[in-house]
Amino acid sequence: MGEAGLYLPRGQLKQLIQDLETAFSMLDIGLIIIAGDLKHRFEKLGVQERREIEEVLSFLKKKNSEVIFVRGNHDNYASIVTSKYGVEPKPYYKVGGFLIIHGHQGLENVVDEGVIKDTEVIIYGHEHPSISIRDRLGKIAKFPCFLEMPLSVGGKNIKGLIMPASGSYQAGSPVTTIRGNYLSPITRAYGDIENAKPYILARGDGIFELPALGYIQDLI
Repeated sequence: MGEAGLYLPRGQLKQLIQDLETAFSMLDIGLIIIAGDLKHRFEKLGVQERREIEEVLSFLKKKNSEVIFVRGNHDNYASIVTSKYGVEPKPYYKVGGFLIIHGHQGLENVVDEGVIKDTEVIIYGHEHPSISIRDRLGKIAKFPCFLEMPLSVGGKNIKGLIMPASGSYQAGSPVTTIRGNYLSPITRAYGDIENAKPYILARGDGIFELPALGYIQDLI
């Protein structure tokens, strides 16, 4: 953004570390899974990105947690840094009944045959969902949100959980009931979009569960 002539305060990394510290203080965490898009630039690894990735991985390693890095479509050259910490990118990661994948590719192109059979939840990103809500006065508020997306994969019903971008400046893509507006081929191919349910995490205010998109499509 600086190269484009726009000034943004460098607060994202500090906020991320604070959020991680809060999580570690509340939970017994032994495994950290990065679901892709650890970096932003497609074409190269910027100096600031390199430094910030190193700081995050150094922080996590000091917590004695295992770190798994699922590669996203923005993560070109990220392994130059992550490999120094013994963290190599993976196309997906399976733990118990949970499958973690970034979501920029279709399942059939990435996941090994048989993995889906005992998968109960697919956690993915790429969509970076957000929701804009308009009140009766026309005022609009926009929030990043988690999106619980029912999926039907090969005749099997699986719960999808789409994660929002974690950065302060990534506003995200608006959720909608229009299938073609979604970025991930997982959502487009398998999602029951009208029954998808948004969850807003408002810092300092808690979690807000909203009705399924089909019920609120006239408000978003």
